[in-house]
Amino acid sequence: MRHPDLERLVESDPTWPYEAYEFVLSSLDLASQAFQEKHTFGLEEDSDERTASAGSGNHSGSSHVDGRQIALAARKLAQDEFGQMATVVFSQWRIRSTMDLGLIIFKLIEIGLLNKNENDSVADFEGVYSIPGELLDGFEIQIHDI
Repeated sequence: MRHPDLERLVESDPTWPYEAYEFVLSSLDLASQAFQEKHTFGLEEDSDERTASAGSGNHSGSSHVDGRQIALAARKLAQDEFGQMATVVFSQWRIRSTMDLGLIIFKLIEIGLLNKNENDSVADFEGVYSIPGELLDGFEIQIHDI
């Protein structure tokens, strides 16, 4: 079932399609889960104390995570869900940089689906990795025996 607040957002500002917003919310869920489990998606943490950037408000996740964590979770989710087609999907959704992921998060904050704290900034998403250049970094095709 489609979320009516997202439907209204896409109608009023069609910069990104509905599916891009849902994907970013799923990325936030993955980042929150990874934060709780102390998982870093194969990258070293900058520190043990992480600033939070776009925590869930009315959304299902409960951990407050930063922009870098959300962007890295988005890359992992894109690889898992779309494989080598991730760059094509992002292109279709008009996600051209990790800053776009941040702009989507802050649109969701604007409409009240997410909360933020005073340290949060869309700049937290800037330059986390390049899209499409590094979107597939670490991606491996998994072949399972039948």
